[in-house]
Amino acid sequence: MRYAAPVGLALTLACLVGLDLTLPGLGDEGQGERALASVRAMLSGIGHPDLGATMLRRVATLAAETTAIAVVGTAMGAVAGLALAVLAASPCAQRSPSAARRTAAEATWLLLDGLRALPDFVWALAVLLVLGPGPITGTVAIAVSVTGILGRAFGRLLVAVPPRSVRAIERLGGSPAATLLYGRLPRVAPAAWSYGLARLECSMRNASVIGVVGGGGLGAELFEELGYGRMDRMATLLLGLLVLTLAADTGASVLRRRLSAAGVATRTAALRVALIVVVVALVPLLPALETLSVTLSRLDPRVATQTLSRLLRPDLSVSTLREAALGVGPPLALAWLSTLLATSVAFGVLPWTSSVVRLRARGPAAATRAAAVLRSWLLRGVALVARGVPEVAWLLLLAAAMGVGQAAALLALTLHGAGVLTRLFTEAVDDRFAPRPRERPGLAAGTGWLVFAALPRLAGTLRMHVALQGESNLRTAYALGMLGAGGLGESFYGAMSFWQLERASTLALTMLLVFVGLDRLGRGLGRLLAR
Repeated sequence: MRYAAPVGLALTLACLVGLDLTLPGLGDEGQGERALASVRAMLSGIGHPDLGATMLRRVATLAAETTAIAVVGTAMGAVAGLALAVLAASPCAQRSPSAARRTAAEATWLLLDGLRALPDFVWALAVLLVLGPGPITGTVAIAVSVTGILGRAFGRLLVAVPPRSVRAIERLGGSPAATLLYGRLPRVAPAAWSYGLARLECSMRNASVIGVVGGGGLGAELFEELGYGRMDRMATLLLGLLVLTLAADTGASVLRRRLSAAGVATRTAALRVALIVVVVALVPLLPALETLSVTLSRLDPRVATQTLSRLLRPDLSVSTLREAALGVGPPLALAWLSTLLATSVAFGVLPWTSSVVRLRARGPAAATRAAAVLRSWLLRGVALVARGVPEVAWLLLLAAAMGVGQAAALLALTLHGAGVLTRLFTEAVDDRFAPRPRERPGLAAGTGWLVFAALPRLAGTLRMHVALQGESNLRTAYALGMLGAGGLGESFYGAMSFWQLERASTLALTMLLVFVGLDRLGRGLGRLLAR
């Protein structure tokens, strides 16, 4: 810990030097005027969205399709992830598991890490080769990513169940499968529901923009309207996207709170309702499924086999390996700087967004003081919008105003990350230090109490939130690279566009190795800090 600050400062300086944060055309008077004109047109469109009946019906149709992509993709990923999690955690159900079972479990952990290492956009481009553009491509891409993310989370929950909790089943002669099914799974059900709903919330944001690379939903139309400069229609689509993601954010939060304290009967009923929702969500996808059946019937098995064999044969030439090595830097730098900036913003506004800090600052009267309450809810509202707009949508908007580049990507990641971390930090403080009914907080203890008393006691939780956001930012930085932010994402998109599948395979493998390597390094540092 002694060298944490110098190392962090050195990394920050290296990232600032390594990224190109200049604005395109900053010194060009003509480009500057065009940028200002784009900003004025965008603001005019946002102020006067197209609210005609035809456009609203179109937005409603695309919103239903986006919801279907997220719900079905998350459900598929949750089922597959749970199956892989049980396989990965199976050795813990036996007192002396065989070497073959341990090897299979470790291979499953590696598979889950690989699936979650690549963003939805990468999987969408890979699925696009076989299924073509459309909502089914987006659904499958989200399902693959969710399988890795939820599978790892479910597996860690199963492994963390104390052995004494399942000893009764073992004493009754229960098999390892019975121990998992009746001993471990019921104990992790509340946390599993929480993870699943949180992932559905994220999938809704991802589904709303995955159409940019051919995954269907609102994203494809938003990208098209921005390209044509129809800012009034873009504003309507953006409004629909924001309403959709905020509804998912609010709904998932309410359900998480209720199910976390619910009994077995309530969770069973919720599972039945979830199955009904998934079946209903399939309805907007039926036309795409009919088209898919025609596409698959015309698919030449030899072409599919050849495509798969090329993807499994990475290009190990010196030029490709050099391109991969040079492409690692930009996404890592974007992830580091955006996480650092977002964390700083979230900490900076915490004294005003936390109701507990406000209460402790000036006593109980401050909790109802109009100015303080208004400021708190205003900042929370800004954070809600910041996290409600996906990073890709932020990048598209910023690129239209300031040009495509790493500066726009950094700002997009920071805006979204700051909204997410503001919510998580505020909830952490308010949930942990909510005053008891008879407690009378001391006066003049707000910010000082937060810095010197509350935050040290929440250090582990806050570090986990920041680490997870950094992990998310790295995956998203790969995706933003495909839209002009540079690095591995841009190289991968170029390779796929020119059908250079062997080169694309090498670049995707590099993304995977970087992500898994950092994950292993983070776990090691976490164990070191816990000592």
